Amino acid sequence: MRAAVLLALAASALAYQVTFPTATEGWSAEGSNKLTWQMVNTDAANFTVFLTNEDRSVMATNNLELAALVVGSDGTATLNPPSAGWPKGGGFRVNLCRDPQSPTTILAQSDQFNITSSTSATSSGSKTLNTHTGTTFIATGTSGSVDSSSTSTDDLSPVSTSNAAMPGVVVQGGLMGALAVIGALLA
Repeated sequence: MRAAVLLALAASALAYQVTFPTATEGWSAEGSNKLTWQMVNTDAANFTVFLTNEDRSVMATNNLELAALVVGSDGTATLNPPSAGWPKGGGFRVNLCRDPQSPTTILAQSDQFNITSSTSATSSGSKTLNTHTGTTFIATGTSGSVDSSSTSTDDLSPVSTSNAAMPGVVVQGGLMGALAVIGALLA
């Protein structure tokens, strides 16, 4: 009996593991979302991704298929929103399942996570925001929410498009970049 329990624990430790989303970093309700995982060579070659939530007030039906025949060795997938859009709320999990017909044959399951309507930037990461002028900013070292409809650029810095060719040079696009070039030519 004890050996069977130890064998089951050892087998579960050497299987697919969902590494993103996590309990602290969920998904956005706008656009595509990233799924990452780890696998070992004894795992199935592919799987189907299902979104689940036990709270029927958040998600009317369980086991919403997001992608089928995902190649396990890829380690990452970009998942497009369902036709009705991403549901919003808490208590979501991603299940990696054997195939589309077997949503209860779970190979791996994520931690519970949230799907929210705003993008959060944390001190451990950064999020890219594109403005209507074409200038790209990256929010770094901030915490809290960054609303994509916001026009404020506090705590934002322009992105360098190439630091290999010209270290320390910041390139801005759109109207601001054009004004900088014209100003340099007139000076």
